[in-house]
Amino acid sequence: MAVTEAFKIFCEQEFDDVTAERRQRLAGEISAEDQDYILGVDRDRYVEHLVSKYAFDPLILELDEKTVSDGEIEVLAEQFPPGFAVQRGGRYKRPIVRYHIPFSGDSQLLRCRPNPFYVDRAMFVAEGCLCFDIVVFYQNEPERVRNAADRTLKMVKQQYDSLSEQVNLFNRSLRAVASTAIARGIGEIEQRTAFVAALGVPVRRREAPTLPVPVARKRLVIDRPEPAKAVSDPALAQEMYEEILRLLHRLGRTFERLPSLYAGKDEEALRDHLIPYLESHFELASTTGETFNKSGKTDILMRYEGVNVFVAECKFWGGQKKHLETIDQALSYLSWRDSKAAIICFVKNKAMTATLRSVEGDTLSHSQFARFLGKREETWFDYEFSLPQDTDRHIRLAVLCFHTPE
Repeated sequence: MAVTEAFKIFCEQEFDDVTAERRQRLAGEISAEDQDYILGVDRDRYVEHLVSKYAFDPLILELDEKTVSDGEIEVLAEQFPPGFAVQRGGRYKRPIVRYHIPFSGDSQLLRCRPNPFYVDRAMFVAEGCLCFDIVVFYQNEPERVRNAADRTLKMVKQQYDSLSEQVNLFNRSLRAVASTAIARGIGEIEQRTAFVAALGVPVRRREAPTLPVPVARKRLVIDRPEPAKAVSDPALAQEMYEEILRLLHRLGRTFERLPSLYAGKDEEALRDHLIPYLESHFELASTTGETFNKSGKTDILMRYEGVNVFVAECKFWGGQKKHLETIDQALSYLSWRDSKAAIICFVKNKAMTATLRSVEGDTLSHSQFARFLGKREETWFDYEFSLPQDTDRHIRLAVLCFHTPE
């Protein structure tokens, strides 16, 4: 069984060093800005941009979703317990049990050493999971493996809880850090301006600066604001929209893998599994269920500064007529400020392939359909639609299908 990205979990980098480096990069970005931009930009919006860019994407360890697999590795003789007939320096094959812990968020945090620090443990990342191996020396005593795994999982949880608390404290402090750095930058600019003005010589006018496009991270990043008196509404970056869809797609696959946990649940109950999952990944947004928006209630609505940035409808598949009505419903919630939406379709039918063909074809027949943008996965379709009240304005709509048979 191959081991990839082996490292000592929560051990390799001091978390305080990592956060100091982020604060330094934040201050460096402000210092590198053109002074006309710093003086003209809406300060609150610029602070939000910096916070969304430099805050950590929280690490989520799904300890309750752990799984195991078996395999075999070579073990040094010196690692065997007493009583085994092995020769010093030799290598011997032994069975192992490998534990897999799904995780999401900033994988760099797995290497960060929290304070307090308890104990280190060699682990590795494979197939999107944090993994560790337990060597089986006594085939008839599974409790030995279980006890060893429990000790490791307890250590991981202690470190994880400690680090999560520090990550939250750092993220909450960033707004004050950014505000102070901006105020310092403005003070330095004003001091230089006053010095130059004191020379008594006309100041040469600067050309308007060219503003770079911000680099989006896998968080709810708010676009870098333009320095203007009129501030436009915040918009969800395309990269962030795609990340939201990827998270929903991942959780939907969990529904499919663990049908007994979700069987018999209605649309609202399934939706209530999605909302906290989104909230755990996007600190700057608020995610609520059944929130009023324009002409009705929507199943999932993400808002930022009072503006809708993502709208989704959760429905069981009920054929073409119901699907087209769901699209109508999703579009009716959108105003000119809304630009991104999704339909999450739970399919009870056993014939999933036939249903997917219907979803793909029936969506094209909608009166507001503009163009098909392609498939990401077999069950993930991307479309562009025009709004009923403004046909010249197009919005992105994704349809995600998950198989949840009775």
